[in-house]
Amino acid sequence: MVEDPAELALALRQVTLAVQRYRLRAVRAGLGSGASEMMALSELFTAGPCSPTGLAAFLSMTTASVTSLLDRLQRAGHVVRRPHPSDRRKVLVELTPRARDRLAAMFAFTNAATAHAARSLNPAELSVVLRFLHDVTDAYDRTDPVRGMADDFVGRDTSTGQSDEAIGTTSTPPS
Repeated sequence: MVEDPAELALALRQVTLAVQRYRLRAVRAGLGSGASEMMALSELFTAGPCSPTGLAAFLSMTTASVTSLLDRLQRAGHVVRRPHPSDRRKVLVELTPRARDRLAAMFAFTNAATAHAARSLNPAELSVVLRFLHDVTDAYDRTDPVRGMADDFVGRDTSTGQSDEAIGTTSTPPS
């Protein structure tokens, strides 16, 4: 039984780093791209076509930097820019069929690895793990790397509504 939340946080960081290492190896081998390109390609694979401004927000990059990134991805044959269907002033970026196929193959390996790791869990345990991962994703998405956790998030367990003190953890960053 894990009693120290720091142990859980360390394990999660290790998983995150392993996933990042895999994605970098895969994108370099399969698409000849780097980390920022992989993040953009992953978002396009997951969310579908989006605007350069939307990618900039997702990647926390300037629109000028995203334009350069998209130029590289387009030259490599991974994305195309198409006119927006309802706003002729905008463009949408989407994966080419070849890039979509390569990313699908890459993610098939991660799906298989995840299924292999989850094989010992029963459906109830899988539900708990899934809820935990959704909660962790939400917590990361709502945490500012400079200011810490969002004011409406600090001190509350999202699944129970209990304060962090009531469950034995503290989310407030040090002053």
